[in-house]
Amino acid sequence: MKIFRFILIVIGIFIFLLFAIPFFLPNRAYSEREVVIGKPIDSVYKYLLDLNNFIDWNPWTEMEKELVLSVTNNNMDVGSKIEWEGDTLGSGYLERFEIERNKLIKSKVVFIKPWKSEANDIMNFEKVNDTSTKVKWGMQMELEYPFGRYFNFFYDEMVGKDHEKGLAKIKEKLEK
Repeated sequence: MKIFRFILIVIGIFIFLLFAIPFFLPNRAYSEREVVIGKPIDSVYKYLLDLNNFIDWNPWTEMEKELVLSVTNNNMDVGSKIEWEGDTLGSGYLERFEIERNKLIKSKVVFIKPWKSEANDIMNFEKVNDTSTKVKWGMQMELEYPFGRYFNFFYDEMVGKDHEKGLAKIKEKLEK
């Protein structure tokens, strides 16, 4: 009987900690990387604002051979949208919701399948000099209590490496 009670106490402590620890973890995850591109800010900004260029630099599109992308309302302004559908990446869309010329592009990223989630995709632009531009690319996601908050432990590493890959592709394409 003592062993049974001991096991119940250990299980109770484990369950308590499972729900107590996330209470102290951040409810938001953020990852950001940056690169300096040897092109003027206006050309870098316009290239990244045009969703028709998305497939050329986005690191996730190369994961899917049969990816179907469709761009709607690509007026290179708020409301521009690109949708995707594929076996590996599932389905979802990216839609611009805040734009400041040569400074900022913010987009809402919505994943529909295989699981539902949302994030904000944020690109900041900074003029280094007349021929170079610093691009910071980040992604921010709200994390649900309790179990979503554990995602914070590996979010930056997981998303950051893809941002590095994407920024390297952008640099390569624009500096050619």
